[in-house]
Amino acid sequence: NATAIRELVAAVPADRLLVETDAPFLPPVPHRGQVCQPWMIRLTVEYLVSELHRDPAQLLANSYHLFPSLLPAELTGLQ
Repeated sequence: NATAIRELVAAVPADRLLVETDAPFLPPVPHRGQVCQPWMIRLTVEYLVSELHRDPAQLLANSYHLFPSLLPAELTGLQ
């Protein structure tokens, strides 16, 4: 169903891909027909890793790059 989206994601450079939850009508399988919830993001990342061979560490680094306030204190040196 989402072939165009999968093709688009596959074409995005690794350092430019951000996984987010603001797609209420695009929940991951097996939750089709439901409203997408933030906890479902794990399933989206798992799909990106297993099917599109994306690096989970890169996805996390991209999030931290855009949202540095999300960095755990032990990684920021602000302990």
